[in-house]
Amino acid sequence: MKIENGKIEKDLIITEDLELNGMVAGKVFVQSGKTLQQNGMIVNDLIVEKNALAIIHGMVTGNVINKGGKILIYGTITGKVIEESGICEIYKDAVINGKKYEV
Repeated sequence: MKIENGKIEKDLIITEDLELNGMVAGKVFVQSGKTLQQNGMIVNDLIVEKNALAIIHGMVTGNVINKGGKILIYGTITGKVIEESGICEIYKDAVINGKKYEV
């Protein structure tokens, strides 16, 4: 798994498994079959394609859009969680749109 600790000033397309500890100022697209372990910050939308996996421990200041993948949310989403298809699991103490999630 590749590790990214820096700041990315544009959209990011995940083409290989990635652990993101830094910040992305654009949209993030997780392609089919790839995994994003997100510990840092995404300052826009996160889009998860079919058969992709996103594990969110950090913060997404835009929307999280599931287009058929699997999303595990432990962190903070300031926008909406939009489930077009796929699986989305929100864990206790995650914060979605300003509200703490309770099981």
